[in-house]
Amino acid sequence: MDIVITSLSETKDNVNRRSGQPAGNNRKYTGMAPWFPLQVDDEVPDVPRGVSVPPTLERHQPISSPRCHGRACGRCGCGALLMAAPPRAGVWLCRQPSRVVAAVPGDPGRHRFMVGTCDLQNKNQIHVVEFSEETAEVSCKQSFEIEDEVWLISPSPSDSQTVLTSGLCHSGGKSSPSLRLIRTDGSQVSQQPLALSDEDNPLSAVKTALWDPHQEGCIVVADAEAVQTFNVGGGKLSRQVTLHVGQRCMGACLDPHHRQQLSTVDDGHLKTWDLRTSRLAFRKDGVHLFGAKDVDYNPNVPYQVLTTGEDACLRFWDLRQLSTCLRSLSGGHHHWVVKARFNAHHDQLVLSCGTDSMLCLWRATSVASAPLGGKRGEEAARASDGLVRKYEEHEDSCYSCCWSSSDAWVFASVSFDGKLVVNRVPDEEKYRSGLGALKEGLRAGGRHGGSRRLRLARGGRPGPLARNHPPRAPMRLSC
Repeated sequence: MDIVITSLSETKDNVNRRSGQPAGNNRKYTGMAPWFPLQVDDEVPDVPRGVSVPPTLERHQPISSPRCHGRACGRCGCGALLMAAPPRAGVWLCRQPSRVVAAVPGDPGRHRFMVGTCDLQNKNQIHVVEFSEETAEVSCKQSFEIEDEVWLISPSPSDSQTVLTSGLCHSGGKSSPSLRLIRTDGSQVSQQPLALSDEDNPLSAVKTALWDPHQEGCIVVADAEAVQTFNVGGGKLSRQVTLHVGQRCMGACLDPHHRQQLSTVDDGHLKTWDLRTSRLAFRKDGVHLFGAKDVDYNPNVPYQVLTTGEDACLRFWDLRQLSTCLRSLSGGHHHWVVKARFNAHHDQLVLSCGTDSMLCLWRATSVASAPLGGKRGEEAARASDGLVRKYEEHEDSCYSCCWSSSDAWVFASVSFDGKLVVNRVPDEEKYRSGLGALKEGLRAGGRHGGSRRLRLARGGRPGPLARNHPPRAPMRLSC
């Protein structure tokens, strides 16, 4: 973020020199920085009239005087004027309806995403785009056609070149759900339709299709009536487990901490299943008014899930104690919240998108594994929970969002009109997250757990020393 600090008198002089107009309150001062307007506090009495006040500017922190505070930029007691430019977003338009964006794994240092289209009349495509942090530009690196509508994209966790897609296939005037395995090897792309080995129970409208991270070659498919697990081999899907979860299953998510366990949302119910016994382990009715839309597991806290619903709220739950909701966040969306995702490195940051075209970044300190800023105590943690920023670049319903697989601070979203937007976490929130991880590492006393938190604060992954080396025993001296 670019920050410029000048005095108010210097601002007037610079404006006059650049514009060539005499100073006066009847002039509009826009010459200080042509690429973004000035913003000043309305409460300051000596601010010139006519200064444009945009709605999206960063609030400033104390810099040269303890009186430098407030939500809007302006002249404080120290006589300084702070102007902050919001981080630029990368925008790319694929010119076809779209419902899904997914991060491409296995490519460190490069922010790559896959975008699938769902056009009823024209041939659909999958685009591989890349975001450059230096120029804030999004460029398309590869595109290939696909016969079906693409509603879901799930890259394989064990093979970055293999992707599972789900959508609708139109043939003979009928529509049917389809699953495909797509393998990209450089410029070569191969597509393999997946057919059920048992045609007695065909799939209905597929809501979720994802890979099992604990078992290679196994996928989980949630349709409108059931959740089923399959083994993929030779272009065939061998059915293993079938769970009849409800009449209107909307989504499913596998537990990253425990094998053979997943959670589903249907209507207003949250259910957790044990795939080994095909039985219900946990259940909570009425998690959202009017119905739940999505569920996601906290990657760092076992038994903690996040649900979204048609009541425009995000709710956090502990599966072992479902009688009360851990935390509820609202105020960012005004319609259905279609999807929400935890940040894999900093689980206090949550991303959500909805049919009101809004993309929201939330802070959930009270339910995080490491509270932001190292704060302790329930009251301090809950006080810092809430909306960090609302992104309004989309003009249509925003159906999908995801975090970059190569960096903890970059995320992407796509709306139904085919507009892809790549944004970054605000610097203020980034520093807050890094400070929290730093204090947690110092509190760990230099142990390997602390070094892991320090690496994750930079958006990286734990190194070999943090993974394999136990804490060193204290040295003892004897005479």
